[in-house]
Amino acid sequence: MKDILKYLMVCSLLLLVVFVPARMSYAAEVHEYSMWLQQGESFTLEQYLSENETMAAGCSEDCFDIDLFLYDAMTKKAVHQDTKTNTNPKITAPYDSDFVVNLLLSNCAANKGCKVWIDRVDE
Repeated sequence: MKDILKYLMVCSLLLLVVFVPARMSYAAEVHEYSMWLQQGESFTLEQYLSENETMAAGCSEDCFDIDLFLYDAMTKKAVHQDTKTNTNPKITAPYDSDFVVNLLLSNCAANKGCKVWIDRVDE
């Protein structure tokens, strides 16, 4: 009897491992930085980037526009930005340095806000 219960438990766990990830949505994805924002809110982080290293952002299906800004951490001057109307902006470091990355949620249709994320792009 104990062997049958163990077998059933193992089978149940295997089914979860096989079928649950296939039904994952954007909310369950793992990103380097992710958060929920309301329209007009922003998120800022300090990040060391190497020359030509790129970071990209994305957002949930209720999101229609996010903007990315890259500032030199020492001088506070903007060195790159992507403000086109899109949901997948990218910014690239022009040189090796510490930077401030700012993500602005410009357009979100959901009252609850939208999930946004920023990741380093592996090339």
